[in-house]
Amino acid sequence: MFLFSSHLLTGSYHNLFKITSRLTRKEAIFESSREQAIRPRQLLKTKKVLSAARRNRRDEINPDSLEFSKKILHCAYHPTDNIIAIATAHNLFTYIAKDSSLPS
Repeated sequence: MFLFSSHLLTGSYHNLFKITSRLTRKEAIFESSREQAIRPRQLLKTKKVLSAARRNRRDEINPDSLEFSKKILHCAYHPTDNIIAIATAHNLFTYIAKDSSLPS
């Protein structure tokens, strides 16, 4: 089954993008950044946006620290392959989906 026939892809501020399963409503949030682009074979780790300000771990994002100048300007998926493209202000990131890292 093709990945994006059952998933939604959307971009947001702070260079975050979300993939949501249309079937189970599970979601995963990822961040597009240059730090992750340094190691191109590394799997993306999900992020969690907290509902209130508090000390956060590395995989959590404090809502008071969101950078509204950083944003996903365009996101697209390949029509037949499990590849997505995420465009920020100065970068273009491409990701190949692996089933284990996506919500099912």
